[in-house]
Amino acid sequence: MLSLAEADSAAEAVPQARVDLPLLQALAGQMDYPCFITDDTTDVLAWNRAAELTLDDFGNMPARNRHMMNLTFLDTDYRTRLVNCEEFARYAAAGTCTK
Repeated sequence: MLSLAEADSAAEAVPQARVDLPLLQALAGQMDYPCFITDDTTDVLAWNRAAELTLDDFGNMPARNRHMMNLTFLDTDYRTRLVNCEEFARYAAAGTCTK
């Protein structure tokens, strides 16, 4: 059964993709509405000015605190600023559970 499931191949490490932060920041900056881009662990990598003004000042926040799961579920001030907080929380939780 294990050979059929190719258990050995599942244990192989997947190489980490290179993240082009300037490109992500440029993409987020083109949006007219609050926008942030996260990695697969929900760390905020890029954001635009609208997100800074309406959601949180990501630029002045230490990188270790820019974790959307913590902000969404543990930061009550952030939850009040996020218009669709309950919907976003369900989406975020479902996305991290499938990884």
